[in-house]
Amino acid sequence: MAGFSPNKWPIWSEPGGRFERNPHLKVRPIFHYLRRRIRAHVLICFLGFYLVKRMELGLRAAGETRDVEPLLQYWDKLCLVQHRVQVEEYVREDWQWSLGEIGQGIQAQIQALGWWQAIDAYRRRLGNTLTG
Repeated sequence: MAGFSPNKWPIWSEPGGRFERNPHLKVRPIFHYLRRRIRAHVLICFLGFYLVKRMELGLRAAGETRDVEPLLQYWDKLCLVQHRVQVEEYVREDWQWSLGEIGQGIQAQIQALGWWQAIDAYRRRLGNTLTG
C-alpha cells in the first residue's frame, strides 16, 4: 500500500476493499466482501463514533470530566419497561423507565447535564409509535 505509515492505519484499503483495524475507533474486524456492505458497516461505525464524540464534547462543556465509555456502560443499565393493563376489552399499553435505585441515580446524572428531556422524548415517541 503506497504511503502506509505504521502510525496511521487507514479505515480500509481501497484496492482490496478489505477493512483494516483502526486502534482509535476500537472496531472489530468485519467480514463483508461486497463494497456496499463494507461502506455501510464503516458508515454505521463512524456514526457511532461521531455520536460518542459529540457526547464527550457535551460532557466536557458541562464540566464533566469522566470518560464517556464507562459512563455509557453505566447509563446502559437504564431500561424501558412495557406496562400492559387489560380489563375486559379495555387495553392500555405504556412504556416507562425502570427507575429503581440505579435508574434514579442515572436519571439524576442525565438531568444534571440537561439531557433528560431529550432522552425521555424517545420513550414518548416509542409509546406513540406503538399505540398510534
